[in-house]
Order: sequence, then C-alpha cells, then structure tokens
Amino acid sequence: MDIDDFLDKEVQVEKKGDVEKETFTTSDTQEFKDVKADILAETDTGNGKDFTSLEKRYFDLWNKISKEKFSWDHDLYIEVYKLADEMRKIAGNSSLKLDREKGMIKELIKKANHELENKRHESALNLYSKIVDMRNKIPDSFVEEKKEFNDEIFRLYENLYGMIDAKFIKEFKASIAKIDALIKNSVSSIESNKIEDAEKFYEEALEMHKNLPRGFLLQKIDLGNALLALYKELSIHTQIKSLQEQLNHDKRTTYKYPREYGDNLDRLSEIASQNKKTQLKKPAISNLRTVPEKAKHEKNIKYLERLSEIASQNKKTQLKKPAISNLRTISRKEKHHKHSKNLFSRLIERKLERADINLEKGYYVDAKKNIDSVLKLDPNNKDAKRILAKMPV
Repeated sequence: MDIDDFLDKEVQVEKKGDVEKETFTTSDTQEFKDVKADILAETDTGNGKDFTSLEKRYFDLWNKISKEKFSWDHDLYIEVYKLADEMRKIAGNSSLKLDREKGMIKELIKKANHELENKRHESALNLYSKIVDMRNKIPDSFVEEKKEFNDEIFRLYENLYGMIDAKFIKEFKASIAKIDALIKNSVSSIESNKIEDAEKFYEEALEMHKNLPRGFLLQKIDLGNALLALYKELSIHTQIKSLQEQLNHDKRTTYKYPREYGDNLDRLSEIASQNKKTQLKKPAISNLRTVPEKAKHEKNIKYLERLSEIASQNKKTQLKKPAISNLRTISRKEKHHKHSKNLFSRLIERKLERADINLEKGYYVDAKKNIDSVLKLDPNNKDAKRILAKMPV
C-alpha cells in the first residue's frame, strides 16, 4: 500500500467516525460491553474495583499496540478510543463522589482527634478503622487524593497509638499488681490454714494470668513461677485433706457392739473363756480377714505423716519467701537477658523512630512532641538530643 492509498483510507475512516460516535454503545465489542457494564455497576455502589479492571484493560491494549509496531489495526484503534472516552466519563463521576467522601473522611479525622483529646481511646480507634476503610475504597488512580489522606491519617495514627501504648502499659502494670496481691493473699491464707480461701485467691490469680495480653514474657514467667509454687503447695494440702477424710471414715466403720448388748458382754466373755482351750489351736480366720484392712489403714497414716512433713518443710523454706518479686526486682532480672529489651526501651525506640519519620516529612511539631516524650522517660538519651539538634530553631 502506497502513501496515497493509506491517506484515502484514513479519510474514509474519519468520515465514518461521526457515525460511529452516534452509535457508540451499539458498536462495542461484546467483551467491552461486559467490562463497561461491570464498571458502571461498581461505580454506583461506590466500589472502584472494576474501574481498576477497566484501566488495566486500557493499558493492555496499549501494550498490544506497542507490539504491533506500525501495523495498522482499525478495530484496535477504535476500541482504545472508546475505552478512553468511557473511562474519562466514569472518572469524572468518581471525582464528584470522591469530593463528598473527602469531606466525610476529614470530618471523621477531626472527630477522632477530639475523642483522643477527651481520652476516649476506644471510640477514637473505631473511627480510625472507618477512616482507613473509606480510604482503601478510593481507586489507586487517585494518587494525589490518597496521599493527602495518608498524611492526615498517619498523624492520627501517631497520636492514637502513642496514647494507647501509654494506657496499655498502665493497665498491664495494674494487672501485675493485682495478681501479685492475690498470690500473697493465697500464701497468707495457707499459713493461717485457711485452705479454701487460699484456693479461691489462687484460682482468681491464675485466671488473670491466663488473660494477660501478648508480650511482657519475663513478667509472665515470674508470675507463673509464683503460681507454680502455690499449685504444688495447695496440691499437697488437698491430698492431706483427702487422706484425713479417708482415715476418719475408716474409724467410723470399725465394728462396735450396740448398747443394748452391753449387759451380755460378761456372758460372752465366759463363753469365750470356755471355748478358749478348744479353739486356740485353730486358725484365727476372723483376725486374718482384718489384716488387709489394717495394713491399708497403717499405710494411709504413714503417707499422711509424710505429706504433713513435706508441707511443714515447705512453710519454712518457701512460704516465707515473697510470692513474687515486685516490679523493681523484675526490672533487675531483665538486665540479665541481653537479647531482650524491656518495655520502656521499646517504647523509647518507637518514639525515636517516629521522631525521625516526622522530621523527614517536615512535621517538626510532631517530631518535637516525640522527642519531648523520650526525654521525659530518659533525660540523658543521646539519640533524642541528636534528633533535637537537627530541628530548625
């Protein structure tokens, strides 16, 4: 085909284009119709999922054009043109809806910050979740709008989790103190021989220990060791109680003569005396029958004495020791774990990391807040002073 033939064909295509524009929806390929219908449906529901699919289809067609080089494909040309026109319309409609959503998101961010100022952390956290959900539904093609939201959401995240961290640490310390008090009450009850009270305190402490939040492993281990000592001590007392009940039962079931036969005891003694000479050589069958029961009874007594001895030794060696060290002792123990950072060190690291991020983004006020928080916890922190020196006066 020479250049003249090509130009003649293009002129015919341009003349035909006006007619094609009028019959745009009726001349679509079936594949394009299906995609477009899905896009319009998703746009009406506020979900940009299929708009992304349409966008992908558009750029896939451009990849096809690229592979075709300069080989003319009229159908491909028309499909790209129509697809671009439809995407422009949908994007315009989405922009109007996005403006409304932007206003809603900003209002929610403002409300969440207000909840934080009033220490209503749970309400602020729920609002934050709604904000993130709304942000995630915005199509990725709206890059600038999403970036604007991301900056505001990030600052909300910083404030939210900074306060939640402090509240979380405070509540965990309160839980440790409560469990420690319950363990001490249980120990005191054992020393006073109030075993039922000791068991109640132990069970309450155990339940709280199981429901402690994740993390704080060293503190949990210390609490667990104290509970383990209580478990052993209470188990011994339970066995002693069981054996005592069994021995008492044995005593109650030992045969006794009824009172109404008391007057006949003398007569029975005479009969026994008369028969003694003739019966001595016979096996004492009745006595043999009681031997196993007697042996069992003696065995239980020895076992009870042994358990009582163990319990007595434990009182001297274990119960007089503190059930659990206080938080200062826990802190000293943590220093021996070189590979474990304590809670306050991790909190300081997070604050420093946030300060660096805020400084890089130019959020100097937020960075200053982070540094001030660190210096309150550790006035001599070198990293905090280094970051502070970088900030403009």
